[in-house]
Amino acid sequence: NSLVTAELQYLLSIRAMAASSGLGALPAPKVRQFSPPIPSLCAAAGTVGLTAVEPDPDDFVVRAIPLMASYDGQAYPQLAFAVACDLLDVPADQIEVVPGDRITLTRRDGRRVQIPIDEHCQMLVHWSQSGSDIHDQARHVAIKDVAAIWKTAEEIERNWTRFYEIAELEFFKPPAPDERADADRHDDRLYYQWIQKLSVRRQRLRAGLDAAAMLKLRNEIDVLKRRIAEREKKHRDMVAFVAMEDPDDPQLTESERRKIRIARDLQRTGPANTENAKLIEAGRRRLRKIIQGRVCLVGSIATGAADFVPTPLTARMPGVLVHSEAINTILSERFIRTTPLWLVFALPILIGTVTSWLAAKLAPKWTLVYAVAAVGVWIGAGIGAWAAADLWLPIAMPLLAILLPWASVVGFREMTTERRARWISRKFGQYTSPALLRRLSEGEQLSLDGESRNLSVFISDLQGFTSLSEHLGPAGTVRLLNSYFAVMTERLFAHEACVSKYVGDGIFAFFNAPLDQHDHALLACRAALECQEALAKLRGTLDEDIAKRLHMRIGIGTGDVYVGNCGSELKFDYTVNGDTVNVASRLEGANKYLGTRILINDEAASHVAGEMLTRPLGRIQVVGRNRPVAAYELLCASANATDERKELVETFTAALADYQNRQWANAQTGFRRCLKLITNDPPSQMYLDLAKANAATPPPEDWDGSVKLEGK
Repeated sequence: NSLVTAELQYLLSIRAMAASSGLGALPAPKVRQFSPPIPSLCAAAGTVGLTAVEPDPDDFVVRAIPLMASYDGQAYPQLAFAVACDLLDVPADQIEVVPGDRITLTRRDGRRVQIPIDEHCQMLVHWSQSGSDIHDQARHVAIKDVAAIWKTAEEIERNWTRFYEIAELEFFKPPAPDERADADRHDDRLYYQWIQKLSVRRQRLRAGLDAAAMLKLRNEIDVLKRRIAEREKKHRDMVAFVAMEDPDDPQLTESERRKIRIARDLQRTGPANTENAKLIEAGRRRLRKIIQGRVCLVGSIATGAADFVPTPLTARMPGVLVHSEAINTILSERFIRTTPLWLVFALPILIGTVTSWLAAKLAPKWTLVYAVAAVGVWIGAGIGAWAAADLWLPIAMPLLAILLPWASVVGFREMTTERRARWISRKFGQYTSPALLRRLSEGEQLSLDGESRNLSVFISDLQGFTSLSEHLGPAGTVRLLNSYFAVMTERLFAHEACVSKYVGDGIFAFFNAPLDQHDHALLACRAALECQEALAKLRGTLDEDIAKRLHMRIGIGTGDVYVGNCGSELKFDYTVNGDTVNVASRLEGANKYLGTRILINDEAASHVAGEMLTRPLGRIQVVGRNRPVAAYELLCASANATDERKELVETFTAALADYQNRQWANAQTGFRRCLKLITNDPPSQMYLDLAKANAATPPPEDWDGSVKLEGK
């Protein structure tokens, strides 16, 4: 009999679930069996649904839930799906299922909601961080917070029951034993039981009763309530009346004093229940603020419960929260969309092919830049697609398609072609600049052939170093030169110079070779200024006698030269040749006669105009050249120029123009004004002397305004 009863119970539950779901024979994955709720629960519930979830078979993590399943030809909704359909007001006959594509819900207002699903009718859940936090008080309510309210209400009920029972026993005579008196009296609890029975009866019969019957039933309940209220008032009035007496009155008997003490004790029931009522109302307000207008799910989150599943956000999530996240996904319509299957396979193949080709063609560092950039871009694309459109892009396979071909091709090149680059670095690293080594290591072939380029040549020399070296001796000279060259080379390398050689106490360097530098003239000028500053700091570490004699002259020439390897098959050097080199060398020597520290030619000055403050010194006729050279003194960066220096340049330029136009008197006036600005200004003094001499003995008619220097 028990087996038959259990089977009948199961069949009735299945029938009740089928009647509740109303989905009919929709296409859904079939299940062999499931455990339905009891028939009475199925019949009483607005709807029922499946609660089981299945993790992914590869890592046992729940990422999706089936929205429906089919049993014996009948489709049953998942609990979250059933709740969402109810909230969205979707009739059962307005649900369209296309396995592997979508479920379309048509609401009563005509609006449609399309849920993407796979072939098993599974929807990817859009997990939210806040929804997975069981300690989030704004979303999750502990059962103790609810229980506290009805426990307090029970305490109020117990207090009043105790109040009326004691008041009945102490202050009212027992009723007559006949049945009529007992029926008229009605115990308080009996009144409450009658009201409850009548209320349940009213709920059950509401659909079948007419208005007159409902009114009669309501009147019966109201009569009972009034009778209870009258009797309760009578009890309270009696207790209050007795409590007014003084228990210490000597005329009272001990029994009367006891009743007064009881009455006074009972009077505390009212204030206590008032406080409890306030607690109940406060608790209800808190709960109302959290749950009003929201979907409420009841379930266990106890750590010892079996209803926990792993999700992408946490290793243990209560099953009730899984349904909460699913409901939220449908109601918010934040559905996760996946890429087509053909794209999942085609994309890694395409990315792998491009990566292999680039890794074979580009230099190693650029292939690394590509690999890192490609990985970053794809991860960023995945994050962006997720954030912007909830699109789930495949990440692992494309990343492997980037990293594996890159590592394979680069590893092969490391074992073959990159060996030669390391050999070049070992052979030429101590002779050439880091810039040249970088260029050679990137695969450029060594060749004695050069190329014509526009670059800036830097030539420096120490003033009076011959006499200084005689004073220091060989060992002291070498120590000083080593310190000097170390400081200067560091400054030059900081501006990407190629230091070709050291000649005695001189330095020969150039810019814009072997690497392209569009601002090579500016780099050369900045390097020259920093070299002078570095020399000044170096002088501070030397003896005073040596420091005051250690000064450097620099010449910078910008122009076309021939740059490349120069030498034989056995010995060669990467250097430059051309007229610009001679110009830089002559400008370096001209510093001695003009009293300057840094001279640049006109092409260099035009390149740095606006960035550097320069002073034109006219055309200089140097030894070894037929044509004069336009020389400019490099003073400082324009941003660091003082008003005094700017005025000096402006005054000197005007005076120089008067000098070249044979306006000797005006020129003398201008140069004297320059000397007032800066007392010890050798160029102004030199041109003042020349203007005086030319005023006394004018130059020939074919004079071009140049200044002829007598030495190098």
